[in-house]
Amino acid sequence: MRARPQLVPRFIAYGVKHGLKFALPTRLVVSPQRLPTGYHGSPDGRYIIVVSHTVFSKEGAQQVMNESAKYVVTIREPASCFESMWYFRHYEMKFDMNLSAFTKASQYTWAQERELNTIAYFWGVKIPATVQQKARCIAGQKG
Repeated sequence: MRARPQLVPRFIAYGVKHGLKFALPTRLVVSPQRLPTGYHGSPDGRYIIVVSHTVFSKEGAQQVMNESAKYVVTIREPASCFESMWYFRHYEMKFDMNLSAFTKASQYTWAQERELNTIAYFWGVKIPATVQQKARCIAGQKG
């Protein structure tokens, strides 16, 4: 299933309709206009719904979610996710190269590496350099 921008508003509408307590990130990525006026979160610090792009942490979720909370996730195919991020974050302008040239580059600038590390983090990669090293090793073994 490919993630669609419409999913977030649908989950928000569902949560508002049913009076669910939302866990929101520190930096609000959810449009405040979609939440009820005066929304201040949960008085007990426990939540029923999270609607956000997030890096999932089971331990972190268990600390803030009600024990009866159910988990629904939309997982995107990595290449289409990267392409979507490329255009959404305007990397073509930031890096002064198109996506095709970027994928064929043999070296990246410090700024490009920083952005790639951020993307890797959101994909759940703990140490991007380790992944790059393993990829090079595998490529060398196949070569």
